[in-house]
Amino acid sequence: MASLGYGAGETPHRPALRVWCGVIDYPCRNKNNMALKNLFKPTKEKLVVDLLLSVFLIILILAVPSFGLQKQFLSNGLLWQIIGLIISFLLSLIIYYPLAYGLVCIYKRIFNKTEKSNNKVLIFAILAVLIFNPITYSLLFQTIISYNTNAMNQPCGVEITGFAQKSPAKEAGIGLGEIIVTADGQKVIDLNSFFSAVSGKKPGDYISLITNNKEYRIQTIGNPNNPQAAYLGILINTKYCNK
Repeated sequence: MASLGYGAGETPHRPALRVWCGVIDYPCRNKNNMALKNLFKPTKEKLVVDLLLSVFLIILILAVPSFGLQKQFLSNGLLWQIIGLIISFLLSLIIYYPLAYGLVCIYKRIFNKTEKSNNKVLIFAILAVLIFNPITYSLLFQTIISYNTNAMNQPCGVEITGFAQKSPAKEAGIGLGEIIVTADGQKVIDLNSFFSAVSGKKPGDYISLITNNKEYRIQTIGNPNNPQAAYLGILINTKYCNK
């Protein structure tokens, strides 16, 4: 009887997959599936990079005042500072782990010639770096904040957030946190409406401001950067209130 060439454990109904990748694609598919399955499997390199990224970003955010978190952090008590650091560190480890994975994978692909990874793994690594990075998170956070602000709040004036070194407004008694709602009889709801109300003023002119606290009559001076323009010496931002 002629032999059909089946090996051990093979039957005519279930032959062993001993063929090359491409003839029957199951071995290739299994190989790719295993590679993708191990994408986010923790390794020493990924954890170290994740740890360094988290520590660096927390220090950066707290050290740079422009991020706006330094003052808030220092205003808390020591216990809450420690709790806040621990929570921030743990969250950073979680949200930046995909970034750490992507960086490690790309580094190995470029600098370690013995490290081989298929194209699917490399594509996932690049996507992880492009998506799970601080810039993307920041843009997403700002978008969410802006959406919530517009959906739940409406502009209701301009808030005094600071004063210049020479400030007629401060000398007139206006305080930090006061909200300007009227300027020279015109309703103020945002920065545009405020600047529109005072745009025609010249140095020496008086401006009447009504805030949520009281009414002020302030004599302007020349702007240090443009002596022909009226100047109050205030820093302002649009104030949002609940709808």
